[in-house]
Amino acid sequence: MLTATVDDFYDDPTLAGADDPYSVYAQVRAMAPAHWCPGPQMWVLVSYDAVAHSLRDPALNRGLERDQLAAIYGNSEIYETQKMDLPYMDGESHRAMRRHIIKAYHAIDFESLSAYLRRFLDDRLRRVDQEDSFDLTAVVANDLSAYMVSELIGVPPEQQEEAARVVAPFVAARGLTQSAETAHSADEAVDVFESIFLPLIHERRANPTGDLASRLIADPAEGIHLT
Repeated sequence: MLTATVDDFYDDPTLAGADDPYSVYAQVRAMAPAHWCPGPQMWVLVSYDAVAHSLRDPALNRGLERDQLAAIYGNSEIYETQKMDLPYMDGESHRAMRRHIIKAYHAIDFESLSAYLRRFLDDRLRRVDQEDSFDLTAVVANDLSAYMVSELIGVPPEQQEEAARVVAPFVAARGLTQSAETAHSADEAVDVFESIFLPLIHERRANPTGDLASRLIADPAEGIHLT
């Protein structure tokens, strides 16, 4: 593990791999609520009040960050795709899409989901039941959320492992710090996701089943039909 300093914060405010990042965050928070970090070329807010205010400030636009990243690394697949991603939307379009997604998730069949998660855990723990010790994060936690969401959306069981494999590089392209390598890895993840989800979307659009994918694609009551 690494001992982090305030200078490390200015290079990379995520302080990835630091043994105790929280003492550094306390130091910079005592200095000021906002800091310009030359490493990732961005302002970083470190106080609750500053963050709460920024989330309500219409002058701040998340889409500008995406455009800046695209200008640096090229408007590759991951940045083109993010144009209409919820985290990069602002204002009323963000609020309308957020309401739509929350409504779709409210109809989840938790009984079926619970049964799936029990099967997932049984399978993973069975693989290590003869081991003297094992890393629960590696065996279970790293993949749990990716497999669960894949199941909710309707990804076939035989494709869930592939979907889970590319979640990490896809999520990394939404992090505070970026590089040409993260952008390239995320582009590869987009290709995998398109091969999995586009056929599923076309099928659910033609034959909606009431599952999460069907509800996300359209909500006739709200007049929402996603492309």
